Amino acid sequence: MQVRPRGGKNNYHSKEEKIKIVKEMLDFNLSPLYIEKKYNISHSLAGKWRKDYLERGETSLVNKKSLEIQYVNFQIRRI
Repeated sequence: MQVRPRGGKNNYHSKEEKIKIVKEMLDFNLSPLYIEKKYNISHSLAGKWRKDYLERGETSLVNKKSLEIQYVNFQIRRI
């Protein structure tokens, strides 16, 4: 299991990267444990992405941090 070092930064995964990983899991019937080893992400995160994708589609994989940045940039352009 991958553990972030204390005080370490969280990794950022783009929507495109998440979709690629989830589709690979679904197309080839891969387990989250296999994905953990291949992509160095936790199996629980991979499982969460798969569950979200199946329940709510691609829009569920949008990174909230990127949405916040887009909103701030929008507000700045309005000024």
